[in-house]
Amino acid sequence: MSEEPTLIEIVGALAKRVQELEDRLAIAQLIASYGPAADAGLPHVVIQMFEANSPFDAAPGLRMEGHPDILAHLLAPEHKQLLANGAAHVLSAPFIQLDGDRATATAYSQVLYRDEANDGFRTWRISANRWEWHRTPDGWKVTGRVNRPLDGTPAARELFAEAFQPNAAGRPRPVI
Repeated sequence: MSEEPTLIEIVGALAKRVQELEDRLAIAQLIASYGPAADAGLPHVVIQMFEANSPFDAAPGLRMEGHPDILAHLLAPEHKQLLANGAAHVLSAPFIQLDGDRATATAYSQVLYRDEANDGFRTWRISANRWEWHRTPDGWKVTGRVNRPLDGTPAARELFAEAFQPNAAGRPRPVI
């Protein structure tokens, strides 16, 4: 015969579940804010998501190391022109794995641009994304981001497959 859990045990279990839900929501909200902040031309909002020295491997041949590089990319004439012509950085809902004060989120991203001649939008790029996160006193911060184009090469599929591999502690990542 098993004993009923105590009120302290019940409250502790509920507090743990609420914290996990809050963590997932915070990370999802940050990812959801990336595209609108980039498209609004607000690089200071984008870089606040990242730890100061975090790498952002945006595409083969485009690797940024920390705030100065990310800021330079967002302020570059090419990026400003993309925004001026009409662009959208769109991210899917992330698949989030929590592991204490660390987390990984895997999602799709696509960049659309205005096709004025056809009065519509075209897809410029669709990619697999892996975001690595760390809880700080100021909330969750990106410690690294990898973006791989879905161009038929194995890199994007491998990035997605990593989301289902065991975590650093050897435990299977939860699929929930």
